Amino acid sequence: MVGWKKLVSLCAVAVMVVASACSAPEEPNNEAGDGTAVTESTRSTELSASDAATRTVTDSLGRKVEVPARVESVATQGSGARNVIYAGGLDKIVAVTEIDKGPAIGAPYKYAAREHFADLPVTSPGGPTQTVYEEELIEIAPDVVVTTWTDPAMLDDIQERTGVPVLAVSDPAPDYTSFSKINLDMILLLGELLGTEAQANGLVGQVQQWEEDLADRVADLPEGDRKTAYTGAVSYKGGHGFAGTRAHYMPFDTVRVINVVDETGQNGAFQVDLEKVPEWDPEFIFLNPASMDLVNQDYDANPEFFDNLTAVKEGRVYSQPSFIWHSLNHELAIANAYYVGTVVYPERFADIDMEETVNDIFQAYLGMDYVDLLKQEGLWFQELTLGEDVQ
Repeated sequence: MVGWKKLVSLCAVAVMVVASACSAPEEPNNEAGDGTAVTESTRSTELSASDAATRTVTDSLGRKVEVPARVESVATQGSGARNVIYAGGLDKIVAVTEIDKGPAIGAPYKYAAREHFADLPVTSPGGPTQTVYEEELIEIAPDVVVTTWTDPAMLDDIQERTGVPVLAVSDPAPDYTSFSKINLDMILLLGELLGTEAQANGLVGQVQQWEEDLADRVADLPEGDRKTAYTGAVSYKGGHGFAGTRAHYMPFDTVRVINVVDETGQNGAFQVDLEKVPEWDPEFIFLNPASMDLVNQDYDANPEFFDNLTAVKEGRVYSQPSFIWHSLNHELAIANAYYVGTVVYPERFADIDMEETVNDIFQAYLGMDYVDLLKQEGLWFQELTLGEDVQ
């Protein structure tokens, strides 16, 4: 088995773009080397007189969108700011949502960009409210709007009413993962449009290596040796106690752990019937440490119920920091997958040091170390004890 640190160097990745003109040649990317700030695009490649002023690209919803051949300013809707930052274009963002401006360690892209976002105007409230402040958007006049909204008709309407091209960059599938080809293609597209190919290509290549590494570690795992697990206290539309769970949970699926709630036929996050949990009696339990206060309320109300679960009796309860906050935070999702692997299949992940792995993942996505911040916020990967506060 080959660890991800031993994988081959990044390969060139093709971008699926329908273009009316060739992009400007890639220039060296001058990335900050101190590892303390988000990687911003630090170049501004000028188009030559022979280059077309616009190009037509295909967004994540299959829409054909005419955009400037080189984008110098971006307004974001939904959680589009995250995608632009991942692609290396923080300094091109000129407007965000109100939610983006609230720094939160649990939403790493917002925390990493907090200083840049602080003084930016807003063109949408953000969150589930798909509203655009059209007058503000028209006044700002960005080259393009980058959005994670997935209603093509609505995006076409915004584009027509404001005169600003609107580019969707999120996989419309309900339970897409960090390894979604559509999402990765959109990072590559943003890198090409923003002139940040080095960051975008490097990140996508690294994500593909992590996907391959995780898959290789469990590829020969006999079906009969797969372990069962339950994830609880999952956040969706607010915090939830033990019964808040998620079907088709990416970290479990990625390392071939059997998610006991999948048999319900549900998709995404939901409240499970707690009486089903003792029937399943999962070998491992993973809980969102940010909602342990709610879990402990459940425990205090019926300790016997929880103490009879095998995973609780045998001390196999672990943290799983929520990676869905204002949509999917991919760096946390991949880190969670590695942690699940180290806990459930330790012999297959024996070479993984979580602190080193987490910092490598966050450096690739955001250009900063994040271990100390997660620990400071009580969001680190660790064993948990029901009825006790997170240490």
